[in-house]
Amino acid sequence: MLEQAKRAVGSFVDQLSKDLARLEERSNQLSRELVQVTRSQQQLQKMLSDKEERLTSLEEHLQETFRETLSQPEVRSLDWKDEALVVETTPVILLDASSGRRHLVGPMRVTISLDGGIVINNLENTGARPYWDHPHVQNGLPCLGNLKPGLLKLIGQLELSLAVRLLLDFLAVYDPETAYGPLDLWQEAKP
Repeated sequence: MLEQAKRAVGSFVDQLSKDLARLEERSNQLSRELVQVTRSQQQLQKMLSDKEERLTSLEEHLQETFRETLSQPEVRSLDWKDEALVVETTPVILLDASSGRRHLVGPMRVTISLDGGIVINNLENTGARPYWDHPHVQNGLPCLGNLKPGLLKLIGQLELSLAVRLLLDFLAVYDPETAYGPLDLWQEAKP
């Protein structure tokens, strides 16, 4: 009976030793996991902090863009809709250099999407053809020619106030060689 008790106790001690070894291994494994989780947590916190800093910087940049854009004398209003900057202008008046007459084209809505889309609509078109928003804009689509790559680059860099300035300058020019139609299609501006 003593032998049986010794074997039972020995077996129990062996089992305790194995259980202890398993628990020590599990403890070591959990310690390694804790180190990995802590490192991952620190990396995620840094990434979040970096993103928040970039977001703050972007917000400041957009605020400055809005201020700069609103300071342009041709800009009547500014809005942000569906990932696009929307600018409404004062009435566009163009000079026909050949006749010396000025023509009222009308106020414009310029929409610059972050994906590079540019739409220009005449808000009070005085022209004979309603789908011609401007001598260089048909149905909202401007014929930008060699300006387009530079504009797309500015949009990609979020230099939206510069893109607006370039588009305002574009709207202020009449080139009979590249226009969709003659300036006479729009009413003559009153002196």
